[in-house]
Amino acid sequence: VTRGFTNLYPILALEAKGEQNAENPALGVNEIIIETRRHNSFLSFLSTEEISEALKAVTARYFSLKNDPRLEWFSAYKNYGKLAGASMEHPHFQIAVKARIPKKFRERFGLAQEYFWNKGRYLCCDEIKRHRKIGQIIFETNNFLVLVPHAARVPYHLRIYPVKHNPSFAHVLSGSDETRKDFAETLRRAVFLFKVAVQGDDFNRCADPLYNFYIETAPYRDDHKEGI
Repeated sequence: VTRGFTNLYPILALEAKGEQNAENPALGVNEIIIETRRHNSFLSFLSTEEISEALKAVTARYFSLKNDPRLEWFSAYKNYGKLAGASMEHPHFQIAVKARIPKKFRERFGLAQEYFWNKGRYLCCDEIKRHRKIGQIIFETNNFLVLVPHAARVPYHLRIYPVKHNPSFAHVLSGSDETRKDFAETLRRAVFLFKVAVQGDDFNRCADPLYNFYIETAPYRDDHKEGI
């Protein structure tokens, strides 16, 4: 059984009014999805089934909350470790759904649109082809691939792309249990490889290194299953 609940200290709330400040959250939804019952576990050592069930819950909340016309931007994310922003030790994902699309995301989305208008091709698809050519694909499954972005901003910066062109992770993960489990194993394996790279031979005696992982989708109600 996967459990989910509203964050005890939410940064977003559907009943929010007025300007956001330290005591007044912005309009939106901030929820916790528990990954496992084991309090002292971490993602690289979870089973594929445990991660898949947590992702199933995230996807269910995506489709449930998209019916609210006030919400425009959906993000599922995980901060591991206090210095990475985690305030709760128990393994969990967070969901943040906002009434406004963040400026940084709007800029990235605008660049992708401009790229398509200028070249008639999709930016992410061309990025995958480019990284194949220069040998920066870490590994690939039937449905997903993991790569190191060109000119990565930070060490160990990884991105996960679906092999099939699709702008919404929720539609990818809701397609079949097999696809969702494939993504769960891809995520677990990516974190495990990061762990080995950082910790070396001590990886089996340590918790995961600090990291941030996130998925973003906007505009929220653009229900294109095959791309735009």
